[in-house]
Amino acid sequence: MIESIYFFWCLNQNLLKQLIQDFGHWQTFQEIIYNLEIQFIIDSQYFQIIQQSENKQLQSLL
Repeated sequence: MIESIYFFWCLNQNLLKQLIQDFGHWQTFQEIIYNLEIQFIIDSQYFQIIQQSENKQLQSLL
Protein backbone atom coordinates (compact mmCIF):
# COMPACT_ATOMS: atom_id res chain seq x y z
CA MET A 1 0.00 0.00 0.00
CA ILE A 2 2.77 2.45 0.92
CA GLU A 3 4.44 1.67 -2.40
CA SER A 4 1.25 2.60 -4.26
CA ILE A 5 0.98 5.93 -2.47
CA TYR A 6 4.67 6.61 -3.07
CA PHE A 7 4.24 5.78 -6.75
CA PHE A 8 1.37 8.24 -7.09
CA TRP A 9 3.33 10.85 -5.18
CA CYS A 10 6.20 10.41 -7.66
CA LEU A 11 3.75 10.86 -10.53
CA ASN A 12 2.59 14.07 -8.89
CA GLN A 13 6.20 15.21 -8.54
CA ASN A 14 6.77 14.70 -12.26
CA LEU A 15 3.55 16.56 -12.98
CA LEU A 16 4.73 19.35 -10.70
CA LYS A 17 8.01 19.71 -12.61
CA GLN A 18 6.11 19.94 -15.88
CA LEU A 19 3.68 22.51 -14.50
CA ILE A 20 6.51 24.64 -13.12
CA GLN A 21 7.99 24.72 -16.62
CA ASP A 22 4.60 25.70 -18.07
CA PHE A 23 3.79 28.35 -15.44
CA GLY A 24 6.78 30.30 -14.25
CA HIS A 25 5.34 32.73 -11.72
CA TRP A 26 5.30 32.08 -8.00
CA GLN A 27 1.60 32.38 -7.17
CA THR A 28 0.73 29.68 -9.69
CA PHE A 29 3.54 27.58 -8.25
CA GLN A 30 2.05 27.91 -4.76
CA GLU A 31 -1.40 26.97 -6.05
CA ILE A 32 0.06 23.91 -7.77
CA ILE A 33 1.80 22.82 -4.57
CA TYR A 34 -1.42 23.31 -2.59
CA ASN A 35 -3.48 21.31 -5.10
CA LEU A 36 -0.95 18.49 -5.21
CA GLU A 37 -0.85 18.31 -1.42
CA ILE A 38 -4.64 18.01 -1.32
CA GLN A 39 -4.52 15.37 -4.06
CA PHE A 40 -1.87 13.44 -2.14
CA ILE A 41 -4.07 13.46 0.99
CA ILE A 42 -7.04 12.24 -1.07
CA ASP A 43 -4.89 9.52 -2.70
CA SER A 44 -3.61 8.43 0.73
CA GLN A 45 -7.11 8.19 2.18
CA TYR A 46 -8.33 6.33 -0.91
CA PHE A 47 -5.62 3.70 -0.57
CA GLN A 48 -6.28 3.36 3.16
CA ILE A 49 -9.95 2.66 2.41
CA ILE A 50 -9.00 0.08 -0.24
CA GLN A 51 -6.54 -1.56 2.17
CA GLN A 52 -9.16 -1.71 4.93
CA SER A 53 -11.76 -3.27 2.64
CA GLU A 54 -9.23 -5.84 1.40
CA ASN A 55 -8.38 -6.72 5.00
CA LYS A 56 -12.07 -7.19 5.83
CA GLN A 57 -12.53 -9.43 2.79
CA LEU A 58 -9.54 -11.53 3.84
CA GLN A 59 -10.83 -11.80 7.41
CA SER A 60 -14.23 -12.92 6.17
CA LEU A 61 -12.57 -15.73 4.23
CA LEU A 62 -10.79 -17.06 7.34
